[in-house]
Amino acid sequence: CSSDLRPIHLTVDHSGLFVLTAYSAEPGLTVHALLPDGQIGAEVPPADGFEAGPNPHEILVMPGNTRAILMARGKKGATPAASKPGELNFIGFNKGRVENQNSIRLDEKHSPGGFNPRNMEFHPSNSLVYLTLEIQNKLAVFSRADDDLELYPRFLVDTLIRSEEHTSEL
Repeated sequence: CSSDLRPIHLTVDHSGLFVLTAYSAEPGLTVHALLPDGQIGAEVPPADGFEAGPNPHEILVMPGNTRAILMARGKKGATPAASKPGELNFIGFNKGRVENQNSIRLDEKHSPGGFNPRNMEFHPSNSLVYLTLEIQNKLAVFSRADDDLELYPRFLVDTLIRSEEHTSEL
């Protein structure tokens, strides 16, 4: 690992057997086994060709403990050519081994101003997922079914406007 590599976020899977750590640069994500006494064990290598996406920021294990979502923020550049859109990377998670499955990258119609996800949280009692879009100053609300998300948000809320008309249904 590079000396400038810094962890950004970590989580423990629902079984309590693995800790997943997101990094801002390559490798983007590591998984370590947790020993019965809570110590950190060996790193579990990812599947061949694993890609974390542009500027990983947060990793969350889905409630079913068989998938995880890695938020990749992307990058806002001085020009459109220097910008990279962000994405939600769905990752298969099996006995600590991670592998790419699919990604959500929203277009302008479904995420006006771009798509740069930063943090996500699952609602504790229903099937909604809340996602902050950092650069766009928005909160996106997705529907969740088991360990999958709808492709497009149900709602986008502008976090900077203080009026009654700040929610739009898509």
